[in-house]
Amino acid sequence: MVTHDTRLIELADRVVNMVDGRITSNVVLNEAVIICEFLRGLPLFEKLSPTELANVAGRMKSVTFDANDVVLREGDSGEEFFLIREGKVGVFQSEAGQEPIATLGIGQCFGEQALITDRPRNATVVAQERLIAYRLAKHDFRTAIDASASFREQLYQIYFQRQ
Repeated sequence: MVTHDTRLIELADRVVNMVDGRITSNVVLNEAVIICEFLRGLPLFEKLSPTELANVAGRMKSVTFDANDVVLREGDSGEEFFLIREGKVGVFQSEAGQEPIATLGIGQCFGEQALITDRPRNATVVAQERLIAYRLAKHDFRTAIDASASFREQLYQIYFQRQ
């Protein structure tokens, strides 16, 4: 298929650039490129330079959860940050009862608070439908925020909004 629509990159396994009928590049896509394309369109990542964006994307791993799977449990140690690619999650706190205190969807993140504060998880996060998320391990999360002041600022904004 020939297209100039970059939204279709997720469906491709190879990108071929042609100039004047000749192939100028022929690249097999990997997960990091797909993640990079997704991140590029999100406000959380909009201030990152291409290098910073590639560094963050290269550290992320895709994970999948079924509906009703517990992704994070309140009280557990914070070891991962998540960014929602597809699906929705409910955020529950024991003191709030059975109703979610928040619902998060595509392009939203969770798990940053425990990683920023080094405290146990303050909520349980449950997949409300099939969930595809990008996971950033604690060490990689810290490396990413240390390497990018703009990413750190954006995450701290989210952190303070949720307080």
